[in-house]
Amino acid sequence: MSSLSIPDFVKGVKQRLIAEKQQQEQLPHIVIGNAAGDADSIISAITLAYVKTLQQQGQQLIVPIVSILADDLKFLRPETTFLLKDSAGMDNIKDDVNDLIAIDQIDELLPSSKATLTLVDHNYNQRQEQQSQWTVTEIVDHHLDEEKHVDTCPPKQRNIAFENSKALVASCATLVVEQFYNNNNNDDGTTCTTKTKMHPTLAGVILIDSVNMSEKVGKGTPRDLVALQQLLDDTDWTQIKLPDEILLGNNSINRPDRTKFFNHLQDLKFSSEFWNGLTSEQAIRMDYKSFSTFGLSSILLDMTDFFNNNKESILPSVEKVIRENQLELFGMMFCTDDDDNKFKRELAFASTSKVTMDRLVKYLTEGNTTPNLQVEVVHEEEAKTTTTTLYIVRMKQGNVKASRKQVAPILSEFFQIK
Repeated sequence: MSSLSIPDFVKGVKQRLIAEKQQQEQLPHIVIGNAAGDADSIISAITLAYVKTLQQQGQQLIVPIVSILADDLKFLRPETTFLLKDSAGMDNIKDDVNDLIAIDQIDELLPSSKATLTLVDHNYNQRQEQQSQWTVTEIVDHHLDEEKHVDTCPPKQRNIAFENSKALVASCATLVVEQFYNNNNNDDGTTCTTKTKMHPTLAGVILIDSVNMSEKVGKGTPRDLVALQQLLDDTDWTQIKLPDEILLGNNSINRPDRTKFFNHLQDLKFSSEFWNGLTSEQAIRMDYKSFSTFGLSSILLDMTDFFNNNKESILPSVEKVIRENQLELFGMMFCTDDDDNKFKRELAFASTSKVTMDRLVKYLTEGNTTPNLQVEVVHEEEAKTTTTTLYIVRMKQGNVKASRKQVAPILSEFFQIK
């Protein structure tokens, strides 16, 4: 298998796009993560495109797209840029996004509106109105199947690791690793142990998403653990330069201590200095996902602190998200550690409809959802903005294992029966 590096791969894709911009002989194939653009979505999309290119030996132009604005990647994704720079070797990621193609650069580099598409870390292309001629032909995901694109993406092309209200893997990166190893065999049937800088990059994503395989949090699965161990064991650590403080030492040749590696990524992602430096609108949009009639943002701050520190701006920010996305309901999912360093989750919902809000509170507090979120209402308010009235409810969430992957299907069911 080729020793093509990830930096050379993404640089080559951009160069080829520029060279062939006026006369593309075949449709490009685009690989893109979800609109929230967390580390899993961005890095899984890049590495899946990389794996596909290696396995098909460059026959088709496969283009990884960063699903957020270039500036958002540079300034608002510290854990992602760390992995891309220090693990994958994209040294100038902070300067020019290292030749990656961000969502706001598509029109310039992909003038043809036609392309085939792999969706990573989501299974419904909600951008289809803007890119109406992008045809979804493959899905690699671990969320509830919204059963879209069935005419162009049949079951055998839908690798969706989600069953019975539960994700079967904590990270989409695990699915990329499985594809790499399942299709990476030598002629004699043995597995090719090609060592690439993709390995520690994906390992970092799995550590983030599984919370270092914490049994207490309960997000990691046996498949994640197998993938993580393969990546750590098959990395040529002599080629990776991570910060000294996270290395094992004892002549381990640059191999990191897994817990220190995770803690470093977690510190970057949860940095209170970073999050408190964001405006309320930036925090809300940082990890936002839309689900037709409702939207959910993940915010890595204490809920009470967030509301208290953004008293003047929170209502206009929430109202703007609801209006621009035409939402009936907007939810903010807060997760952080409490004073005893125990992981906690909190929820805040906002709607312009009191009827919707009252029904939602009743629906969630009755405890008949799957899974039971174990919510407790801690604050309710009716707040007027310059254009509308917002009904806002804040809740404690006792079931800390239920992430957005579980909350979103619960809300989808609520709107179906409402």
